[in-house]
Amino acid sequence: MVLVDREQRVLFANESFCRARGVQRVESIGKKLVDLLGAGVPENAPMLEALSGALAGAVGGGAEGRLSGLRLADRPAHGAERTDRIVDVHISAVGGSDRRALVAIADITEYWRAQEEVIREKRKLNDMVQATGAGLCLVDRNRRVIWANRVFLQWFGDPAGRSCFQVFR
Repeated sequence: MVLVDREQRVLFANESFCRARGVQRVESIGKKLVDLLGAGVPENAPMLEALSGALAGAVGGGAEGRLSGLRLADRPAHGAERTDRIVDVHISAVGGSDRRALVAIADITEYWRAQEEVIREKRKLNDMVQATGAGLCLVDRNRRVIWANRVFLQWFGDPAGRSCFQVFR
């Protein structure tokens, strides 16, 4: 969590944010938020531009917003390889005439990677099933065909929610 002012300078940063960014809390105060999020990495420019625009809207007009699935290129100070972090940003306007924005940044990289892995495995399974040459289908508890492979569709046509008894006639 980070609290920023109209100029998008950090007023407060919690311990989790500082640990994730590799900075001490006292070092983060007064810095521009985008500088703490990798402004020196060219790949980050579109994400940081979107974030700056959303923050300007929040502190200027009071709009709340969310930026999801933004890719943030990380270049750790210790010289390790670049890693991509996927962040989910929630922005809430706070304050009266002196508007500020509360920014919650969640690192959802592992979730994103797991989701991509599931998609890859699903494609592999689908490719194997399509290559068998057998007509296969999945039937739910109500005996309706909920999935069919290409061979099944060629043999029986589109089941379109019909029961397996209707399809096999």
